[in-house]
Amino acid sequence: GLGPFDGVAPGTYQAVYTVSDGCGNSSTCAIGITVSDAKPPAMYCINGLVVELMPADTNGDGFFDTGMIEIWASDFDAGSYDNCSADVAISFSPDTSFTSMTLGCDSLGQILLEIWGTDASGNQDFCQTYVIVQDNNGACVPTPPSIAGAIHDEMGAPVADVAVGINGGMVAFDTTGADGTYLFPAVPPASDYTVTPYKNHDIHNGVSTLDALLIRKHLLGLEPLGSPLKMIAADVNNSKSLSISDMIAIRRVVLWEADTFPYNTAWRFVDAGYQFQHPQNPLWENWPEVYNINNLLAPMMDVDFTAIKVGDVNNTAAPNPLVASEDRTEGLMPVRLVPVVEGGRVVVRVFAEAKAPLQALQLTLDLGAAATRLAAVRPGLLADLDESHFGWRHLGEGLLTMSYETVEQIVPDGQPLFELVFEGEAPVSAAVTSALTPALAWTADGTGWQLVQENAASQDVTVAAWPNPA
Repeated sequence: GLGPFDGVAPGTYQAVYTVSDGCGNSSTCAIGITVSDAKPPAMYCINGLVVELMPADTNGDGFFDTGMIEIWASDFDAGSYDNCSADVAISFSPDTSFTSMTLGCDSLGQILLEIWGTDASGNQDFCQTYVIVQDNNGACVPTPPSIAGAIHDEMGAPVADVAVGINGGMVAFDTTGADGTYLFPAVPPASDYTVTPYKNHDIHNGVSTLDALLIRKHLLGLEPLGSPLKMIAADVNNSKSLSISDMIAIRRVVLWEADTFPYNTAWRFVDAGYQFQHPQNPLWENWPEVYNINNLLAPMMDVDFTAIKVGDVNNTAAPNPLVASEDRTEGLMPVRLVPVVEGGRVVVRVFAEAKAPLQALQLTLDLGAAATRLAAVRPGLLADLDESHFGWRHLGEGLLTMSYETVEQIVPDGQPLFELVFEGEAPVSAAVTSALTPALAWTADGTGWQLVQENAASQDVTVAAWPNPA
């Protein structure tokens, strides 16, 4: 016939045409015809579906710990069909294998969905609908939020052994490790909290005579400390101002005359996100040393603080066990102890062979049994040196500490720096050590030097009572 031909299934066919004229002549030809399905399925979705999460035990401990439900794409089909294919494959995406999905407690509420249909020829189309996920069975156990953070010093190094406490909806404590972090998991929500860091031990860490010198230079306008955190470190007595009292407090710690700073702790802290309003004088401000959280509803994982080692204005403190305290010395500076006899007493003169003018000096002298005979200290090149520059607290153990600084330039020219006077003419056994106060000196260019006693490998020399040739 001449057609049309309806309902022809997809495939390849041969059509034969015959042409005839009135005289009975005819001719035929054949052509190939391919029939294909290019029309996508007609997609129809139901108008939404409500599902309930069911209790589930995900860790196999025999207790329900969450809620779950499995849904199928075919659940949302409202009679989709295709013009050629008897069956339409229903899925949640063009991937025909994506026929089901599992919903959990993180899916609560309304979720928009696409329902895709694919016919036998691969033609696709989709319709849109939604699913509302409910937890009327109480299967979802809310995970309490956490509070966490990290504590670093001004140089960015993590600070260990900081006791961090929270109080409010609960009271708890944690201690930072070598990585400087702390964590409070499972904190009761919908409460207010205050996070407070605290550290008040290892007071000598990073504190030296050089710090007192740098504070003096700042006070005189010679070398500003340069950062708000260094100025907070310099306010050793927590008076909200810098003065010579802070230098004296540092000296007492260096000399081991004091184990604490007056009215202050060994470490202070500031909210890491705080911007100082008066960076040239931060001591005017009440900077936040705690972090307040109001109505905690979500995890707070970046409650960070910057740690400040009080008394350490040049960042030499060791922040954690993996980092050693920095003396920052460039070499050795020989020290000589030279005894003479003056009027029935032994005078031990202390010399230093410095390559540049001195501005700061500290050390420990081990006097042994002769410590009980120490009668006085006398200045030499250190003209304003007096007994306040020495630590007498451990003299009963034979140890005398010393700390001195000045903005003047002391040029060792063969004269003693200072002298020790002992009663009697019996020999004096003395040694320069770092038993308490490390034996260090600093020249005017800021270079640090390790003091070593000359001409005695044991660092312990016995000085006999020789008459003073002068």
